[in-house]
Amino acid sequence: MRNPTCPQDIKPTRTADFHEILAVAKLYTDAVRTSNPECIHKSFHKDATMCGHIGPDFANGPVTDLLEIMKEKGPEPSLISHLHILSTTPTTAIVEVDAEVDTVGFRDHLCMAKVDGRWQVMTKLYHLYEKKRA
Repeated sequence: MRNPTCPQDIKPTRTADFHEILAVAKLYTDAVRTSNPECIHKSFHKDATMCGHIGPDFANGPVTDLLEIMKEKGPEPSLISHLHILSTTPTTAIVEVDAEVDTVGFRDHLCMAKVDGRWQVMTKLYHLYEKKRA
């Protein structure tokens, strides 16, 4: 019996897109780990934004703010992260980044769009935890 709500049996997202999406997210974590701004430029759209909480404070602004933070903090070689694709369509994706460095942890949601045939982060939503679980 055919499902009447799904008249065509078409896979919505190519497997290659999953690999490309995760590669962009990994570029972001590599940028944080190495403090390499070039990785941010490769993974984020030129007009990308970010917003989120650092403790009780909410902040938002252009992704260039992230470059300033990376410059100030320097490399984070102890960063460990886990990437998980939460959702995809043929032109959008949301990747969850769970990461820890030293005594803090953070959770980012990278909202991506496929622009000119290339996956790019459009918005970074984040929460910085004051402490990580021991």
